[in-house]
Amino acid sequence: MRSDTYKNADMVVISDFIAPEQSDEMKQKVDRLKECKNRFHAINLSKYGNPALMSMFDHCWSYHPNLVGRLMKKW
Repeated sequence: MRSDTYKNADMVVISDFIAPEQSDEMKQKVDRLKECKNRFHAINLSKYGNPALMSMFDHCWSYHPNLVGRLMKKW
């Protein structure tokens, strides 16, 4: 995503996001990529995902395979 080929690119991460918050160095790398109009999207497969980790994404959706909530966008 750092080359001109991938400007305006989208990255989708599918995870349970049960992990620690990313380092400041990683957050800075993501911010630099966002300056090149790249977007980061997350699909959370767990209701226990770390909100601090998901905050680095532009858009976050939660997927819960039940009758009521399929794919819901989180605010």
